[in-house]
Amino acid sequence: MGLKQQFIKNYINLKIIYQEDGLMQLHTARLQQLSTDWQFYEDEIVPLFHILQGVNHVKVDYLQGTITIKYNSAQLSTSQVAKWVELFLNTLIENMEDIKEYWESDPDKLRNLITAKLKTQCAKVK
Repeated sequence: MGLKQQFIKNYINLKIIYQEDGLMQLHTARLQQLSTDWQFYEDEIVPLFHILQGVNHVKVDYLQGTITIKYNSAQLSTSQVAKWVELFLNTLIENMEDIKEYWESDPDKLRNLITAKLKTQCAKVK
């Protein structure tokens, strides 16, 4: 990961604040700072999180700055979900240039590109 990507990751400062079998809650103050104009991206990003089998539900709470992940604890452990969060975030950060380029001009191409990369990352969740 390059310096720019590491800076973005540090800026987001995503932390696990609660976890138990089947549930993980993350916090970043950056969610609270997003304007409502940016919240429509949730409809594109959250479904991508479900690429990992066993993830059942993802809820974003902008007021609290939390992301709650419900998952099947028979399929995934808390450490696997934490690894998926890291891989997911890294994939988005590493592809920021493609996201900027294709978000409006060719969203289908972007969705296919990110989906393929995330599917590859699923194999690393063990």
